[in-house]
Amino acid sequence: MDNHPAITPGEKIQVGLHDFIVQSLFPPNSQVHVCWVIYLHRGKPTKCPVGWNGKEWFISDEDAITYVRESEPFMRELKQLGESDRWLYQPWK
Repeated sequence: MDNHPAITPGEKIQVGLHDFIVQSLFPPNSQVHVCWVIYLHRGKPTKCPVGWNGKEWFISDEDAITYVRESEPFMRELKQLGESDRWLYQPWK
């Protein structure tokens, strides 16, 4: 997927009203996904794939949402951010 803003692992991006941390990038030829991001979902570290629609970042596959292992990259940074409103993503309330 091309024509999205340049991003790097560890960078914060906004998806909807919430901030996420870019964990890793998909290959440039990916049709939908740009990167994996991590965030807090109801207080639990979670990750999902994100895409770019030409204007904003969006969760590109809700079926791929999964919890994050403690050993995965950028977990320390996510925990340091705490549970402010911008980091607690709760789309299914």
